[in-house]
This record gives sequence, C-alpha cells and structure tokens, in this order.
Amino acid sequence: MTEVARAATEEFALEQLHLDLRSGMGLEDFYQSCGWKEIGRWPAALRLPEGDRDEVLMALILNRASEATTTA
Repeated sequence: MTEVARAATEEFALEQLHLDLRSGMGLEDFYQSCGWKEIGRWPAALRLPEGDRDEVLMALILNRASEATTTA
C-alpha cells in the first residue's frame, strides 16, 4: 500500500485515492487499518445470490510531502 501512495503522489500528483467495495467480506476493516476512511455507503446496492450487500465508498488522503518541503 505504501508503493501505491508513493506512485500516486510522486508520479501522478494525486491528492487522494478512491475505491468502492462490497460489504460483508472484512474489507472495510482491512482498508481502514491501511489509513482509508469510509466516505459513503449505498445500502443494498449489490444484489448477489447470497443476499444484498452494501457498496462502500472509501478514500485515502495522500501526504503531499513534496509541497511541505518546497516552501521558500
């Protein structure tokens, strides 16, 4: 996950990343442990054979370390 954040900031000049995932698989906890924050949820948005699941929207705010070190 560190390499993803580095590439996003250094190579693409991004300030944040977004992802969406299916609830009920433990992914929310995994991504939260990596610094991602839940920013939205669509209840029962995904219809699956085993039942409806929420679609969870998450964001990772990236450090802009290069901006912090380039102050004149």
